[in-house]
Amino acid sequence: MGDILASTLFLIIMCWVSMFMQGDRDYSTQTQAISNLTYRYTQTAGKKGELTQAIYNKLEKSVSLYGAYDIEIIAEKFEDDNTITRLEGESVIEYDLRENEFDMLTIYVKAQKQHWLGAVQKVITGEDFNYKIITKSSVYIQ
Repeated sequence: MGDILASTLFLIIMCWVSMFMQGDRDYSTQTQAISNLTYRYTQTAGKKGELTQAIYNKLEKSVSLYGAYDIEIIAEKFEDDNTITRLEGESVIEYDLRENEFDMLTIYVKAQKQHWLGAVQKVITGEDFNYKIITKSSVYIQ
């Protein structure tokens, strides 16, 4: 009877360890994939001098394969008097950043909900962990 109990306990522990390792790998893989997509489309927009609707739609479609994400766009122009002019959100799309002398384009991609690894961590430790995928990519307008 003791062997069955020990074996069962061992299997339960191994299942939890396996689930945690799978969650950690899944979180890392998704974070890297979203970072790569954000980087690719930010660089493309920087080379063109504007974030076109087509580029934004491709980014949105590619990212949506991994779940629900919010995309935040910021364009910045650094003035000679040490002030910064910022454009945010939809106003950046189809706006010629190069022509209007903007210096930097930044795109943030944030998951709308927490990754399931946070729930596993809460069961194991009893503490809340905020596992959200958030990536950022910036490019100087060329």
